Amino acid sequence: MKLKSLTWIVLTSLALIEPLQAGNDIIFKNSFEPISKNVFISGHSLMDNPLAEDIATMAQAHGVNYNWNQQIGLGSPIRVRTSGNASPPNNWQGYRLGKNRDTFDMDVIAELANPATIGNNAQYDTLLITERTDIIDTILWEYTNSLLRHYHNRLLTGNINGETLFYQSWWSIDENNPQAWITHVSLMTNVWECVAEKVNLTLLADSLNPKIRVVPTGRALTDLLTRILNDEVPGFSGTDIAKIDQLFDDNNHLNREGIFYVAAVSYAAIFQTSPVGTPIPADINQATGEALLQIAWENVNLYLTNYTPKTMTQCRAIIENQICDSYYNFTNRPEQIANCKIWISNNS
Repeated sequence: MKLKSLTWIVLTSLALIEPLQAGNDIIFKNSFEPISKNVFISGHSLMDNPLAEDIATMAQAHGVNYNWNQQIGLGSPIRVRTSGNASPPNNWQGYRLGKNRDTFDMDVIAELANPATIGNNAQYDTLLITERTDIIDTILWEYTNSLLRHYHNRLLTGNINGETLFYQSWWSIDENNPQAWITHVSLMTNVWECVAEKVNLTLLADSLNPKIRVVPTGRALTDLLTRILNDEVPGFSGTDIAKIDQLFDDNNHLNREGIFYVAAVSYAAIFQTSPVGTPIPADINQATGEALLQIAWENVNLYLTNYTPKTMTQCRAIIENQICDSYYNFTNRPEQIANCKIWISNNS
C-alpha cells in the first residue's frame, strides 16, 4: 500500500473517533459492572415476609447483586424496635428484638455498624423503615421523629452515605366505604413527608446530608384500589366488596397480589427505576402481575418527579387545617381534634 493511502486511512479513522473523544466516553463507562445494593428493613406486619423476598427477587431479576436483612416486630412502632419496652434514652434493647431474615433477636446496632450477614466487607446503603399506622399518635407519644433519626444514625455508623427510606403504612379499610379510606390514606402521605423533612432538618443542623426519603406506599395503594374499583386492573372482578377482598387479606393486611404490588413500589423507590420485566410469581396471574408492576412504577415515577419538600410552616398548616380533622374523624375520635390543632399550632 502506498504511504499516501495509508496516511489517508489513519486520518480518516481518527476523524471517526473524534466525537467520542470530545463527548462522553461510551466505551469505558462502568455501566457494564454489576450494580450492588444492600438493604436493611425495619417494620411491622405490613412489611412482613414475603415483602422482603419479593424486593430481592425483583432486584436480582434486574441484574442487581442484592443483599438484605430485616427486623420485624409485629404491631410495633419504631420505639419498640429501638428502645424496647422503655422510653428513650435507655440501653436500646429494642434493637435486639424481632424477626430477622434467618434468625431472631439479632443485634441490629452491631449489624448496621459492621455487617456480618450480607457478605465480606459489605455495608448497608439503604434502610427501609416504617412507623406504626397511627402515625399522629406515634409522633405525639412514641418519639417518632427522634427515633427515626436515631435509627438513621445507626445506619450512618456503617456507611456515612447511607440513605433511609420512610415507608408509608396505611390504616384499616372499611370495605363498605372504600372512598373514605382512599381519601384519608392519600392525605396522610403529607404526615410521612413532614416527619422525613423534620428529620432532614436535624441532619442539616449537624452538617450531615438530608438523606431521608418517603416511599409513598399508602398513596400508591389508594391509586391501585381506585383503578381496581374502576375495572382497570385485570384479575379483579365482582362487586366492590369482592374486589377489595381480592386485594386485602383482612381490613388492613394485603393478600399475595397486594404484597407483590407494595414490593414493586418499594423496589421502584429504592432504585428509582421501573420494576417492569420482573418475572411474575407462579401464585399470581400473569396479566395481573404485569399490571401491578406497571402501576407501581407509574405511581413512584410520578411521585419522584413531582415531589417538593415541605417547610415546617407548610407542615403545621396542613396538619392543623386538614390532617387533625381527617385523622381523628377517620379513627372515630372526633373529641381529639381540638387538642390536635392546639398541639400542632404550638409545635415547630
